Amino acid sequence: MKKRLLSISVVLVFALTGLCTAYSGGDGSAETPYRISTPQDLNDIGVNPGDWDANFILTGDIDLSGYSGTEFSIIGSYPDNPFTGAFDGNSHTVSNFDYEVSGISYIGLFSFIDGGAVIKNLTLQDPSVTAATSDYVGALAGYVKDVLLIRCRVLGGSITADDWVGPLSGKTDSGAVVSFCSSNTPVTGGDYVGGLIGENRGTVSKSFSTGEIDGSNYVGGLIGNDYMIVSDCFSAGSATGDNRVGGLIGRQNTFQAGEKTENCYSCATVTSSGSYKGGFVGYEQSSTSLFIGCFYNNQVNSGLNGIGNTSDPNVVGITGTAMRDKDTFTGAGWDFAAESADGTDDIWQIQQHQSYPCLNLFTVGDLNADGIVNCYDLGTFCNHWLEKIE
Repeated sequence: MKKRLLSISVVLVFALTGLCTAYSGGDGSAETPYRISTPQDLNDIGVNPGDWDANFILTGDIDLSGYSGTEFSIIGSYPDNPFTGAFDGNSHTVSNFDYEVSGISYIGLFSFIDGGAVIKNLTLQDPSVTAATSDYVGALAGYVKDVLLIRCRVLGGSITADDWVGPLSGKTDSGAVVSFCSSNTPVTGGDYVGGLIGENRGTVSKSFSTGEIDGSNYVGGLIGNDYMIVSDCFSAGSATGDNRVGGLIGRQNTFQAGEKTENCYSCATVTSSGSYKGGFVGYEQSSTSLFIGCFYNNQVNSGLNGIGNTSDPNVVGITGTAMRDKDTFTGAGWDFAAESADGTDDIWQIQQHQSYPCLNLFTVGDLNADGIVNCYDLGTFCNHWLEKIE
């Protein structure tokens, strides 16, 4: 009897110990989130759907190179079981997320996010997502709805899928808010392909893309197919496709009252063999779309209109020289640091006559506005050394 009681006691101790050491600590509450410090911790979130409404925080950088194919357990499941909790990257990086699948949709580190979830302060470095014949594919998320995505970046790597493809998310639906997000990741897909988001029906602000984007229809340097609000954003990579291809947005629709594109620019290279291609927007679906203070580089895309099938006085083609002039943008009401006439939020900054505008969330040393200060910024500086200011 004593031996049996001892055995039961040992089992209970181990069971309780397991409960107390879920992940690397924490209890999943907002005050004491689960601590994610190892690749196994991150994988375990996907293994435990009962925790998809909990709170998590990264305590260090995580390398997922030990997982390949479909070995990693992605988080959330469409349509009935989304991730609805909070995930704070805590300014850390998840690197080498490698996922390869065919014919299965809603793919990303997070498959489906909804229910007021928050994903913030997270960098994905060198993801490799290959999802042939799959839709709703991203590095961070396949599909998001009622979600706040803030200060999330996707850098390097590559994404290849079919339709609704973007590094941040394949699709952001009504209720999604995206802010201070960016990507330089190259993307290859079919329809609804963007440098940040494949299709947007939410609100996107203060975000940008510098990646090389290649698709078929509805291809944009930032967003492939847009229905709602895009403000204070830019694209500076390339957009290549067959039809409805734009430097910032592939196709602009009107979804509901409040839809607008405001204070955005594109210097992305646009390449298309189809009829509808534009330096800013490839195709405007509705004549009621609202553009405010928008620009595109008409030297990078010589011969293209700002909008592929129409024109708008608030989508203006300008030279590279004008794009490096702060007065061009303050004259249109853009809010820059060190001025208050157009607002005090200090959204934009510029190296006058040296760089294009970049968002005021990185150090001024980021001369090429890709979100990183590195040798490429030195190259930008050297390219403009002793350049004549016109």
